Amino acid sequence: MTVRIIAAIGTPLTPDERLHVDGLSLQLERLWAAGIHGIFAAGTLGVMPMLTDDTYRELIEKAVHLVQGRGELFVGASDQSLARTQQRIAYINQFKVDGVVALPPFFMRFSQQELIGYYRALAEASRAPVYLYDLPQRTHLSLDNRTVLTLAEHPNIVGIKCSGPIEQARQLIDQLARREIRFRVVVAQPDHLHNLVEDGVTDHLDGIYTLAPRWTVQIAQTPSSSNREGIRQLQTDLIELRDVMRRHGSLSAFTVLMNACGVPGCYAPQPFRKLTPTEIDALFEQPVVQKFLAAEAFVSANV
Repeated sequence: MTVRIIAAIGTPLTPDERLHVDGLSLQLERLWAAGIHGIFAAGTLGVMPMLTDDTYRELIEKAVHLVQGRGELFVGASDQSLARTQQRIAYINQFKVDGVVALPPFFMRFSQQELIGYYRALAEASRAPVYLYDLPQRTHLSLDNRTVLTLAEHPNIVGIKCSGPIEQARQLIDQLARREIRFRVVVAQPDHLHNLVEDGVTDHLDGIYTLAPRWTVQIAQTPSSSNREGIRQLQTDLIELRDVMRRHGSLSAFTVLMNACGVPGCYAPQPFRKLTPTEIDALFEQPVVQKFLAAEAFVSANV
């Protein structure tokens, strides 16, 4: 069984919120060195809706250049109408990518039937395979499994990123298997990574994998690991690190931690605020952060 870990990358920005190219390059090198299999650019962690059009286009162009066959490259193309999303896809069509990932438009409310029409139109417009993106925590809208099964019949709709309830993803995997439909289900369930790998779920994607890629890859090696207790502890550490980051400023804390790992750039565009020195000290005082940074320092010293 081959387990594939895809990291949803952050978008490193300069003070004037242009793309920090060195930050992007170093972020990707760190991921490849850890054994990550692919990246998702311009997703939720990459704050795609907050980027200017120029920065978005530069991110796609540079990501394509920097990946250069070293792993899979998925790019986000979500927007709030069919026409606007098609414009993003028209730009992406200039490049070779492994998948275009699109949320359902969520400013207005649309029926499941309207979403079927939306995704079919995107699939016709895209040169690259299209992946559905179910993220009800942000869109307040869920793609029904019946909708997904209908869309799976389109030859250019090849998979889905599932960020909703794990039970729904498991049901979808079972339904696809019963119908013998080849359709890639990529789960965003870092809380359950250890158990899902043991259960044979092979495709995983999340933003925390970008911050802690080495921990993630070690957890993903569960079936072949003789140190099951150590793997379970890493699973606990990974989620605690994510939760600490959220409690201490979310993307602003992510920026501080990525910078501490030697990856420059700001990952929290305005109106996010920077952490104060006192807040940064409080973040660094967290035991799991100290454990994480110590592990990063050890790896750097032995490369």
